[in-house]
Amino acid sequence: MQLRIVKLDKRYKAFPHFHYYVEPASWPRVNNYLELREWFWTNYGPGCDVDMRSVYREQPDKYKWSWKDDDLRFFFQDGPELAHLQLTWIK
Repeated sequence: MQLRIVKLDKRYKAFPHFHYYVEPASWPRVNNYLELREWFWTNYGPGCDVDMRSVYREQPDKYKWSWKDDDLRFFFQDGPELAHLQLTWIK
């Protein structure tokens, strides 16, 4: 599976809590998206839709990752999460 990793800046509403997003770059994108979401859930526990993060403002660090179904994207922090993603998926 090919992935596209993008560093976030202030233009993205998921910033500053999340620093990167990743999306499948190869087809079938939906199947790859579901596989990647299962991987995030298994490795980092529950996440939430990035549009629902406003509900969780009281606990901003509750989730290590988030998703956006409309764009088939996953948002995550940097450091260990980025390294783990690259080691697992990028060959």
